[in-house]
Amino acid sequence: MLSLLLLYWVAKKYYDLANVHGRSKLKYTFLAIIIYYGTIFTIGGIVYVFLPDYEDIIGTSFNSLILLSGMVIGLGCWYLVYEYLNKKWLLEKKNGQNNLDSIQEV
Repeated sequence: MLSLLLLYWVAKKYYDLANVHGRSKLKYTFLAIIIYYGTIFTIGGIVYVFLPDYEDIIGTSFNSLILLSGMVIGLGCWYLVYEYLNKKWLLEKKNGQNNLDSIQEV
């Protein structure tokens, strides 16, 4: 249930950000989901590659630890990209650049 709530929150924040800046809402919503889940799968893959026999060594509760740390790192990466896009788009607005302006110039 927690992962569904996080997924909704992650997608909604990017949707709102794209809406405010006049960008493609659907594209950036999918970008948020890809960043979040991509990071989780990458962390899980790295752990499984470098610790293939982790269950014998540590125990089965390690799965929960991997998932929780993947969620935290996924949210961290998601937030960094969110802040980057927000600052980039605010700077473009401040400088008078917009997607429509660049399209009309061509």
